[in-house]
Formats: sequence, C-alpha cells, structure tokens
Amino acid sequence: MPGKKTHRGEHNSYIPNKRVLEPKSKKEKQPQKVRNPDEIWDVDEVPEGNEYGDIYDPRPQPEYELFYKQSVTTEDIYLQMGMKNPTTASCEFLVARIKLPGCKKDELKLDVKEKFLDLRSPQYKLGLHLPNAVDPNLSKADWDENKEVLEVTMKNKREYDFMNE
Repeated sequence: MPGKKTHRGEHNSYIPNKRVLEPKSKKEKQPQKVRNPDEIWDVDEVPEGNEYGDIYDPRPQPEYELFYKQSVTTEDIYLQMGMKNPTTASCEFLVARIKLPGCKKDELKLDVKEKFLDLRSPQYKLGLHLPNAVDPNLSKADWDENKEVLEVTMKNKREYDFMNE
C-alpha cells in the first residue's frame, strides 16, 4: 500500500510505524562551560544531598515513621484564644519513631543535626533528611527496651514559631 489517494487526487505517503527523520537544520552552538583547572569534578557530576550516604555500606535502613507533636493546654481546647490550630505549622516537635529489632541501647549512635538525623548500629544505618529545621540542643531520645523502638523528639526551629507560643 504505497499511498492512498486524497480528496484532491494527491498521494499520501504516510506509512504507519515508519520512522520519520527530521530534516537537519543548522546546529546551534551551545555555549561551552569554562572549567576551572583546579576543580576535580564539575558541579553536575556531584550527587546532591548524598553527603551522608555511603553506597558501600550493606546495613539495611530500619523501619521508621515521622510525625508532629503539639503541646496543647486546656486554654487551647476550651477557650481557643491562642494562635494554635490543628495544622503542622502549630506543632512544636518533630518525632521520629525508629524500630530497631535486635539492637541494644548501648550499641546505638545517634547524631541530630539541624536538618539531618544520623543513626547507626551494628545491624542498621539510617540517614534521614528532616522536613524542616530542628534545634539539636533541645532534642531528646527515649529507648523502649521491650518494643526495641527509639523515639527521637526534636524541637522544631522554624521562622515563625514564635507566633505559636
């Protein structure tokens, strides 16, 4: 089927599933990036956000959940005169609940940075980028030996948190 006659008597040379090559146009020259001879890598070659990662570490990531916690008083519930509301913007704490089966409290190494939580044990490794900034000095961790769960409570450090007090 070389082509169909169109209503004007012309032949249509369209064949289904045939590759169509676009006519070559003059190639526009892309501006070349000037590389610094002292730099080892280009900015595009370095993976972003992986400064705490280790691709050669075989330890699995433990199961975890993140949730927000809010300090609520009777004034907030009954009088509703404060600026607090039920959204996460009014929550004072970010909580990470991490399940670590087979681990002991003495084996855990926890490091909380402003936007990153790093937890390591002989069995597990967790590098967690936090959804918002926290104050590492006002954070605390509780170990539940029966459930083998570590609960890390971190005080949020956001720009407009003073409005929620």
